[in-house]
Amino acid sequence: MVSAVPSPALLVRGLSANHNSSDATAYLLGSADLDARIVQFQQTLQPLNNVHPSRQDLISRLLHVHILINCATIQLQKPLDVRANGMPMDSRTFMAAHAAANVLNQVNIGALTFVDSSIGFLLVSVADVLASALRLFGLDPATSMSHNPREQRIVVALSQIRYALTTWGERNAYISGFHHLCAPTLDSNPPSYRSTIAPLAKDSGNHIV
Repeated sequence: MVSAVPSPALLVRGLSANHNSSDATAYLLGSADLDARIVQFQQTLQPLNNVHPSRQDLISRLLHVHILINCATIQLQKPLDVRANGMPMDSRTFMAAHAAANVLNQVNIGALTFVDSSIGFLLVSVADVLASALRLFGLDPATSMSHNPREQRIVVALSQIRYALTTWGERNAYISGFHHLCAPTLDSNPPSYRSTIAPLAKDSGNHIV
């Protein structure tokens, strides 16, 4: 299994120690090592679609870990990737955020009776990165058309997060609180996209509203 690899929680604690360093060079050197450890951990994770649907307990745990490890990458790479006008889609930070959102496509959100409460906080951080990337399109009218596939890709991911937080928030007050916290971000997508979300989203048993 993965006993020889640091747990996600330990990786995040190590990340915080590096992130607090005032020495930019030390941060860059330390982040490269930590990034390698995160990638190593990811390679040990069992894919969610390999788990039998009856094992909802295992699916819930794996979902949490998959999202958490992508959020570790976000926290590590964001100081290096962020730009004044938004988050570039070719950045490691954006790719980790999009990967975290895509994890939601691999589970039946409504069928999970229990998810870890911290998923609310994690998904908010993912949504923040995706929304930052979406702002880049708003700065250039030539690339902000309703049929732009790159922009739609972000909108679909944000809509998956909104659906997950809404569904799980009905059963978990902590997650519900985070849903309300980021509601302005999640609900700011142009209405013209609502009709494109369902056909663009992967058929995973989730029904985005």
